[in-house]
Amino acid sequence: VLNSDVRHTVNGFFSYTFGDHWMKGLTLGTAARYQTGFPINNLHAHPAYGNSGELPFCADDTVNCASARGALGRTDSFGSVDLSVRYPIRISEKVTLTFLGDLFNITNNRRLLNVNRFHQTVIGIPNADFLKPAGFTRNNFDSYQRPFHARFGLKLQF
Repeated sequence: VLNSDVRHTVNGFFSYTFGDHWMKGLTLGTAARYQTGFPINNLHAHPAYGNSGELPFCADDTVNCASARGALGRTDSFGSVDLSVRYPIRISEKVTLTFLGDLFNITNNRRLLNVNRFHQTVIGIPNADFLKPAGFTRNNFDSYQRPFHARFGLKLQF
C-alpha cells in the first residue's frame, strides 16, 4: 500500500449521438467519478538528516502501532459529474463547424482532498500547518476539489 493509497475508484463514461431528425449529429456525454479518500499520516522530521516528513509515527506520536500509514484516518471520499456537448454543422461537403461545450463538476462539490501531513518540518518543532489544507501550487489544485468550471469552443474542420 502506497502513501497515496486510494482503496476504491469508480469511473463511468456515457455518450449518445442523436440520429435522423433536427438534432442530427448532436452528441451528449457524461462522466461520473467516485474515489475514496487518501490516508492521513503523522510524519516527523528525520533526526539524522533533518528532512521534514520522513518518519511515519502513530496517532499518539509513538512507533508502537502495527502500521503508521493512515494513523490519523482518511480524507473524505469524493466524486464529480461532468457533462459534454458537441454539435456539428455541415457548411459544405468538406467543411464542418462544431460547437463544443464541457461542464466540469456540475454539482460544485468542494471536498477537502489533501491535508498537510508533516507533524514536524524541523526536528522537535511542531508544524503549525499540520492537518490544515495542503497549499496550492500554480497548476495543481491539490487541497480541494476544483469547483464548477466550463469550457466552450468552436472547431472548424476542412
